[in-house]
Formats: sequence, structure tokens, C-alpha cells
Amino acid sequence: MLRPVILLILAVVCSGVFARATAAETPGVARSPLDLAQAVERRAGATDFKALEVFGWEAMRRNDREGLQRLYHVAWIFLNQGEFETAKTWNDRLMEGARRQGDRRYVQIARLTQQNAAMVEQATAASNALRQETAELSSQVSFFQVSGGRAPRSAPARVSAHPTPRPASRPAPRAAQRVVKVAGGRDVVLTSDADGWEEF
Repeated sequence: MLRPVILLILAVVCSGVFARATAAETPGVARSPLDLAQAVERRAGATDFKALEVFGWEAMRRNDREGLQRLYHVAWIFLNQGEFETAKTWNDRLMEGARRQGDRRYVQIARLTQQNAAMVEQATAASNALRQETAELSSQVSFFQVSGGRAPRSAPARVSAHPTPRPASRPAPRAAQRVVKVAGGRDVVLTSDADGWEEF
């Protein structure tokens, strides 16, 4: 979900540069923002990081707004590909170049990119942590397999955490049983008394 949004933002902001570049591929064809975003994605996918770095270094030699636009492009592509440290480096270069040229617009763009990069990095880290935690919990839960809630024909002997019998003055309630498969394929019968306590 995040990737299409980033691509759409990238397409809208960078439309001037990419519109000229993609218009050369198909002259006379008007492009929608979605077409432009897809063209950006194709171009980004076809570009290796080394070529992108070269493009960035060439942009740094320029002392005009086009150079700043290209630096912005490099920072966004690295950010979009999840290369957060490299994206930060190129965004810092954009900020430095914009300040040197006195271009307040690109200083602000670099600040916004920096904030966006921090949010994307945090969201990615949170997503990865949740994915890892889900895998761990699934592994722990898969240890148990509940079979239909009925005791098997040859249920193993009931093991109780309370070995002493209940007092005779109170009749023992009938315990509900549930069969659980544990590691090694063994069946364990869980019982639940009237208080809701379960025993192995």
C-alpha cells in the first residue's frame, strides 16, 4: 500500500523531468499521473544503483534547479527501494546544494523528504517486527493442535495438578474434556471444572 503512494507522489513531484524523458519514448502521447508513475517504476527497476549514483554525482556538478531536481530524484529512488541510509546521504546532498544556491523551495523539499524517510523507516521496522513476532507466535501455537473437542477412543490417563481427591461433602462436577495434540503426535486430555480451571 505504501509503495504505490510513494510512487504517485514521486510521479507528481518529478513530473517535469520524467515527462520529458518518457515523452521521448512515445512522442505525441499524453500521459496520466498513473501512466507516469508506472513509467517511473519501470525506469527505476531498470536502473541499477551504481548508475543511479553516477546520475547523482553528475547532478551535484550542476549549480541549477535541474541539478537539485535530479538530486531529489536520486534520494527518492533510494528511499523507495528501502535503502534508507543511502537515501539520507543523497537527501543531505540535496539540502546542502539547495542552501548553497539559496533555493528555499528545495530546502523545504529536502526537509519533507527527511521527515518522510524517517516515517517510512519506522513503519518498515514496525512491519518487520510484527512479521517476526507473528512467525514466533505461530510457531508456539502450532505446538498444540486441538482435535474437535472430543476425547479419543483410547484417551491417555488423566494427569491432575491436584492429586488429592475432593471432599465427599460436595459432589464433584462433571468436567468437560478437550483433547489436544502436542509435539510427537501425543494426545493430552484437558479437563475444565465448574470454576473454569483447566488441568493437564
